[in-house]
Amino acid sequence: MRHGWHLPTVVNLSVLYAEAKEPDRARQLLQDAAGHFQHEAVPWYLLAKMDAQAGHVAAARQDFEQAIHADPKNGYAHIRYARFLAAHGEIAAALTHSTRAVALLPDIASCWMIHGDILSQAGKYDAALIAYQKSAALDPDVDVRRRIVAALRKLGDNARAERLEQALQREATMHREGP
Repeated sequence: MRHGWHLPTVVNLSVLYAEAKEPDRARQLLQDAAGHFQHEAVPWYLLAKMDAQAGHVAAARQDFEQAIHADPKNGYAHIRYARFLAAHGEIAAALTHSTRAVALLPDIASCWMIHGDILSQAGKYDAALIAYQKSAALDPDVDVRRRIVAALRKLGDNARAERLEQALQREATMHREGP
């Protein structure tokens, strides 16, 4: 940092400090970076993550709000905040932020999956199914396909859910047995 501030370096260094059980150094580095990169959300949402992990909910909320204020078009800030809000039972606010995130990041599978999780938590299974399908179209991993099965079951489409679940089991068996 003596030669100049570089955001990816700050992020990597803060992760190293956190992994080395030096959270105070990581926090200070991120706070300094927030001052140097005033229009970047990254230092703020990483601070929010640290606060949330430490159980400091009010501080985490404030940091997430700072992240969105710093860069309102950062979809990752919105999706991280949405997940935080949903975890704390604030579903309406979480939906607002997850909807904004998928609008900003329409090609990111994990955003669609998290959006689907929040929609499901809100009891909007039709919309959750659509979000999961969009996620699967971008990255057809097993987790999102299991979520599709769960959404289909919630919607009462058990036959379709059963067929998809059988396909998942066949695929898992083929991977275990090899070619």
